[in-house]
Amino acid sequence: MTPLEIAHQIEELTRQEKDAVDRAHAATLAREKAQADEAAADAAIDHIRNERAHLCNLLRYEQSSEFVPQAYKLAAKLGRKTTERKH
Repeated sequence: MTPLEIAHQIEELTRQEKDAVDRAHAATLAREKAQADEAAADAAIDHIRNERAHLCNLLRYEQSSEFVPQAYKLAAKLGRKTTERKH
């Protein structure tokens, strides 16, 4: 091999190395984005499940015998306050 051929081989290997480093970097960025997306999806799932549990509990409470009397008491109390404000 001549010195010129060796220099061309070195340039080619340098180019291949740069391409490999770029691919590795892109893969790292894609992995990090996927992890961030997964974390966001997990947080959304947790939020949805908590909200659903809260609503289920609220529905159970509203269907219980305790809710109706308390609702009427609250409505009566609010009605008095509204009436008091009108006078």
